[in-house]
Amino acid sequence: MTDRMITAKKVVLALVAVAAVLGALGLLAWAAFPYFYAESGSGRYAQEHRVEAIGEVAAAGVLLFIAWQCMRRSFVPRTWGIIGALVVATIVLSSGASYFKQPENSRAIGDNWYVTKTLTPGEIDTVYYGLYYKHRGHFESIEDLVADYRFVPPDCLMYHGLKVSGRPLYVMCSYRSPIESDDSSLTDSQLLAKARSRPPYEYGWRTIR
Repeated sequence: MTDRMITAKKVVLALVAVAAVLGALGLLAWAAFPYFYAESGSGRYAQEHRVEAIGEVAAAGVLLFIAWQCMRRSFVPRTWGIIGALVVATIVLSSGASYFKQPENSRAIGDNWYVTKTLTPGEIDTVYYGLYYKHRGHFESIEDLVADYRFVPPDCLMYHGLKVSGRPLYVMCSYRSPIESDDSSLTDSQLLAKARSRPPYEYGWRTIR
């Protein structure tokens, strides 16, 4: 067998190993999904499909064994280490670029606030907005169904939800959890004062307020 044929065989084995690893990871993710998907009925679904999950884990084990055998017969450990490092570096760089990427078609409206605009002809709200706050380089999605908004210098935003949800009023100042108010007797200055005293922003602020 020539050197070229040996190299080609190693490349094929390496590709099979990578495919087997990806397949195993996919099976493991599918088997574990109901246990981490925190929605109503997910626990029941996991219990009813436990046998399927066990089969998927077993199949993932077979694929990992195949991957290991192919890896042993292809490149030396040092080569696989370099390949693994390059893959990890690519994933990290890609994730980092995505994490710090500015939302498409967004524009700055004051301080660290950014907004996107969506047209929906025929709906109750023909225009709705998405609000983002830039915090440490990351554009945090604050609200994606907003009927209207108003920036209040130096760092606050007042906005309403869509008509279909009763148009609640929200106020958020800097990177603090918003307040929701249906008390029309409160003045803007009172609402802003309450918003400025809120704790640092948390994704689930509605459930912990």
